[in-house]
Amino acid sequence: MPRYVIERESLGIGAWSRQQCQKAAEKSRAVLRELGPEIQSLTSYATSDRLYCVYIAAGPDLIKK
Repeated sequence: MPRYVIERESLGIGAWSRQQCQKAAEKSRAVLRELGPEIQSLTSYATSDRLYCVYIAAGPDLIKK
C-alpha cells in the first residue's frame, strides 16, 4: 500500500507534555480503528507548531477522511 504524509498546523505542539501527546495518540488510534484495516499509522513527528503523520493506506480518499 502507498505511504502518505499529512502535515497539520498545531500551534504549540512542540511544548506539549508527555500526557498530552499520549492522549492525542489514543484519540488518533480510536479514529483509525473506526476507519478499518486499510489505513495504518506508521509514525509522527512534531515541530514547534506542526505535526507530520506518516500513514499507509489503500488510497488518498481514506486519508482525507
